[in-house]
Amino acid sequence: MILALYQAAGTVAFPFIKNSLKRGHEIGFDERCGIYDAAKIEAIRAAFAPGGNNLWIHAVSVGEVQAASPIVTVAREGGYSGAITLSTVTETGARNANALMGDR
Repeated sequence: MILALYQAAGTVAFPFIKNSLKRGHEIGFDERCGIYDAAKIEAIRAAFAPGGNNLWIHAVSVGEVQAASPIVTVAREGGYSGAITLSTVTETGARNANALMGDR
């Protein structure tokens, strides 16, 4: 019962406090809240179509992003042609991924 009340209060309050929570954490904030635009949803569906040849690497920290870069390079050099998706948790990780791998 307490949990249900807590969840209800959070759901009601979120639209009012969203901007203050977002301040300083703009990059990827909506995704962390489960809010995706139609283009992002379509890209995810296309990348992970059933029967597809897809690789998803999830990197939590900047160090893991740096460790993932050679994996992506070796996969591509080895002839892997499927979709490769690298996800991160933090803005710093996302910036680092974009800097290291760009559109790869």
